[in-house]
Amino acid sequence: MMISEHLVRWVPFLVELRNVPTRQQEQILWHIIDRLPRFQAAAMDATGNGETIAEYTLDKYGQRIEPVMPMEPIVLGPEDVFCHISAGGAGYGDALQRDPARVLADVIEERFTADYARAVYGVVIDLEALEIDKTATEALRADMIAPRANGPDARPAYLRLFHEPLGISDFALEGERTLRLPPAGRR
Repeated sequence: MMISEHLVRWVPFLVELRNVPTRQQEQILWHIIDRLPRFQAAAMDATGNGETIAEYTLDKYGQRIEPVMPMEPIVLGPEDVFCHISAGGAGYGDALQRDPARVLADVIEERFTADYARAVYGVVIDLEALEIDKTATEALRADMIAPRANGPDARPAYLRLFHEPLGISDFALEGERTLRLPPAGRR
């Protein structure tokens, strides 16, 4: 989508497929995307049958795909538990590769705490001076990266900080976006 100088939105390319089997929709869509010379991003309907194609397309093309899913109310009973994890808008990619200056800016803007910056981003912040302790940050990040030699962390800090206060300690990240939780009743 482009926005003109007069704030008019213009969508240069739109694909609508109806009554086409899921696999054929996927083949057509990927064929088109692979041949767009300057493909940068796409928004996809991620509701109903579109959810499957949006997820597979996101897996294939990464962050350039934005699944769009209008929210609907969810009715919960008194014993139901609802868990929602939000990225919080602090960037994407490996947290330990994030520019420490941006992490500091997020702490100053109160997007998250200095403790969270240390645990998740490996950035040590002097709160009195409101500056980064570069030596401590480099050492902490090196310590946090070292265990990855055996593969990606299945229990990244941002998930531990979210789940453990809820009493959920038996969880693991499988792949990029799948979270395995313990069976109900076993936390």
